[in-house]
Amino acid sequence: MLGEQITHYRVLRKVGSGGMGVVYEAEDLSLGRHVALKFLPGTLQQDEQALQRFQREARAASALNHPNICTIYEIASDGHRHFIAMELLEGETLNHRLSGRNCSVDQILDWGVQIADALEAAHGKGIVHRDLKPANLFITQREQAKVLDFGLAKVGPAARAAAMPAMPTMSRNDHITEAGSTVGTIAYMSPEQALGKDLDARSDIFSLGVVLYEMATGKLPFQGTTSAAIFDAILHSAPTAPVRLNPELPPGLESVINKCLEKDRELRYQSMGELRADLKRLKRDTARHASSRTVQSLELPQSTLRFRIVGVAAALAVIAVAAVVWWFGQRPSGIETIAVLPFENVGGDLNNEYLSDGITEELIDSLSGIPKLQVTARASVFRFKSRAVDPQAAGKELHVQTVLVGRVHAINDTLEVSTELMDVSNNSHLWGAHYTRKRDDVLGLQRDLARDLSNKLRPKLTNDQEKRIANRGTEVSEAYQLYLKGEFEFNKRSKESFEKGVEYYQAALQKDPAFARAYAGLAQTYFFQGAWFGVQGAGPRARTAASRALELDDSGTEAHLALGNLKSQYDWDWTGAEREFQKALQEDPNSADAHFYYGRYLALIGDLDKALAELERARALDPLSPPIAAHIAIVHTGMGRNDEAIREALDVLQTEPNFIPALTALIEAYERKGMYAKELEVDQKFADPSEFTWRLSVAHDHALMGNTGAARREFAEAQKLAERGHLAIPTEMMAWMHVALGEKD
Repeated sequence: MLGEQITHYRVLRKVGSGGMGVVYEAEDLSLGRHVALKFLPGTLQQDEQALQRFQREARAASALNHPNICTIYEIASDGHRHFIAMELLEGETLNHRLSGRNCSVDQILDWGVQIADALEAAHGKGIVHRDLKPANLFITQREQAKVLDFGLAKVGPAARAAAMPAMPTMSRNDHITEAGSTVGTIAYMSPEQALGKDLDARSDIFSLGVVLYEMATGKLPFQGTTSAAIFDAILHSAPTAPVRLNPELPPGLESVINKCLEKDRELRYQSMGELRADLKRLKRDTARHASSRTVQSLELPQSTLRFRIVGVAAALAVIAVAAVVWWFGQRPSGIETIAVLPFENVGGDLNNEYLSDGITEELIDSLSGIPKLQVTARASVFRFKSRAVDPQAAGKELHVQTVLVGRVHAINDTLEVSTELMDVSNNSHLWGAHYTRKRDDVLGLQRDLARDLSNKLRPKLTNDQEKRIANRGTEVSEAYQLYLKGEFEFNKRSKESFEKGVEYYQAALQKDPAFARAYAGLAQTYFFQGAWFGVQGAGPRARTAASRALELDDSGTEAHLALGNLKSQYDWDWTGAEREFQKALQEDPNSADAHFYYGRYLALIGDLDKALAELERARALDPLSPPIAAHIAIVHTGMGRNDEAIREALDVLQTEPNFIPALTALIEAYERKGMYAKELEVDQKFADPSEFTWRLSVAHDHALMGNTGAARREFAEAQKLAERGHLAIPTEMMAWMHVALGEKD
């Protein structure tokens, strides 16, 4: 089925399968977005009962519009195969996340509130899920919970329809129903469901209680070796107190779980809203208790307190007055976070793609100069490029208050740009503008757009701040356009695009020899040519370009980062590298790149705790960035946290299957766990056999497995590939290979 076109979808890859469906990732050729297609298994395509349940799932879920419910786009058929098109989710099921482990209290409360909110919305539409369990709950990469699979849902104005027979749903090793039996998965059933009674919303509350218990303890509350034994436990047995299995649970959470698991539904929570309110209250109180513990640890002695009470009271009065004045008179717009989504290239002419991308990136850079405004970095927002995405949904995924969307239309020598600033909380319009300029005045257009938007976000900027936002590094429009083309090629991150990027940056410098940002772009490109592809002489060229950029403008963050990378990875000048990274962070403390490269440097010198903190700070600024997540995985391997490394790396590889740092982390983690065959499997599945680095990795795998002959053949082939490409295999990689072969001298 892979590569096949079904109606207006092209199937890309298989995502997973279960008793009631096989799921594929596909491209919607009409809207240009990626979706999940769920097909009935071939054996059930002609089963009328299975088809009815399949259609019931689509109808039930499509009636719901909620951020914590997987969105259904349509149910369709190509004549002989029935399928549901739905939202493509990136992450893992709660079932996979648990795997016999308990969650943190914060995770239980966060996800519990989200799931309860979603089910309250479903219950409000008269829909009871009836098969709530970890396999039907999904945790996205950004830790958002989503409810899946309404295949057993009971739909009706009063949610009073009789129970219907059903096929089993996808499950773990827990007991599932058989065709024609009581619907649902036995281990998560309510007592009334186990007895085949009519169900209402309180049945889902019991099932959610089972899920919360499992999240809190890593175990199911009702267990048995047979279905009959589990039925009996649900109907007659009290589960082990959660706090006995997990002493860290707050008593309030145990009370909530116990109330969910009341066997008499009249004594249970009577609505999902009531349960959600208790979870939210517990979440608030838990946070407050944590804060009070911090305050208590800082308390002054009583004797000191008595003498300071009067002074503190007076100071608080002054602070209160000042706060009121600031709040009503001097405070900024109230917007603290923003994401600039990739501007749409109207018309789709690839020759104009550098303009839409460039305007987006430059606007991100400009807004980063606004005080107390966190701007989501490029890597995360560009995950939404070329996708028909709901701006509100994107904003929630990126955890920002506002989203800026825009369109760029280049017609002959005219450039039109329209923008809209939206409030993520209610999808309302906050600001918008339309600009028409001559194509060769993209520099002036960029300045006007940055100025107008910054005035909306922060009306009272200083002159220096306004100049920082407006400064694009050159007054020569042609040089600026060539620079944008260089950035466009640099961000493709391939050997060929780096070569094109160098040409564009050099052309920009011919138009304006004092364009410091073009030198910085050149330095970054040279650095990656050497680091990633072994291009000879790239290091010295990078150093020359970075030094020239800083001679022209010492405040350039990119040039300091390039020089820091060179000093750490080429010169091993740790003191000099530290100085450059600190300078970059001083110039732009909200630069995700600065925190990322500094974190990577700290990892190189072995300060792994600080490295992880810096990388997590980078991820907060750039939450969907594959390089950041991949290097977090690499640090986890260095800390001996191989399972965490594998999870982080696999998350990256789901969307970037050939991303070298993620592959490196995954392979390293497998090697440290002694999983050499798995390591070889990854190499053979993901990487490019025409690259000498891949050949070396495969040779290394064979050597570890004791396949000396295969290892030497692959090693020799790697050396030939490097020679043909006029590339030098880094000496540390040669040493790494010889050690694996036992050639320690």
